[in-house]
Amino acid sequence: TPALDLSGMSEASLSFKYKFSEAVPAELQSQYTIWVSKDYDGNADNIAKATWVELKGFSYDETAFAESNALSLPSEMIGETCYIAWKYATGEVSHTWSLKDVTVKAMTKVE
Repeated sequence: TPALDLSGMSEASLSFKYKFSEAVPAELQSQYTIWVSKDYDGNADNIAKATWVELKGFSYDETAFAESNALSLPSEMIGETCYIAWKYATGEVSHTWSLKDVTVKAMTKVE
């Protein structure tokens, strides 16, 4: 994603619509992951240098576009500028992973 400025926020969550070309069996689910980082600088050359935290909580059996659960961003990302990445690592067997309507919702701190 582009940089997400979460300064002044008390919490944030990610949601999106997604589908797979077919249900992903348990042994292949680790190929489809979502990550968030607060020390990535937006430069593709530095992806491996950043610290990434995995987000979990979506279903691997959606073959028609479905809304993900609201995935809470980790507390260490709140108040920071962060990036979200979808990682798709293929092996001998792969499926198409389509995404659309990505939304980040954040709540501001109330003093």
